[in-house]
Amino acid sequence: MRATGVGRAPWATGAPRRWANETVPAGVVHVQDPYHGIQRGWDTVDEVKANMLGWATRTFPELKIVHHREAGQAYGRWNNLIKNGRANYVAGYHPVFMLLKCARRSLQRPFLVEGIGLGIGFLGGYLNRVPQVADKELIKYFRRQQMNRLLGRKSLWD
Repeated sequence: MRATGVGRAPWATGAPRRWANETVPAGVVHVQDPYHGIQRGWDTVDEVKANMLGWATRTFPELKIVHHREAGQAYGRWNNLIKNGRANYVAGYHPVFMLLKCARRSLQRPFLVEGIGLGIGFLGGYLNRVPQVADKELIKYFRRQQMNRLLGRKSLWD
């Protein structure tokens, strides 16, 4: 994976795989797949990178957002799960963290479907040698945070 130009960030234009560029602060990292353009997972990468650099991120629960369709519906439920698993691989998820995520999702209705779909996408990244985020320090930091969370230590999610 390579980052798009420093200070440039992709924002969706509404159609899958069609992107426009808008200027954003330097240092923001976005993931680019040489075959399909911008990959899912870049928002995770941005948030973790910001945290790694000492920036605070937050959610605004008071904002009421209306989604006109479920996220990923354009791809279909199964393909969306595989894409999300692949995005987790590209973003650098720790394999143990991902295994436990898949196990947890497998226990939710419809049983097994979500866990298997995410797992197939994640493993497909390994088997197809899909490039991950180029910033190895970022992946190391992210994986350490994931393991801290699993072990009950302080992490970026606290």
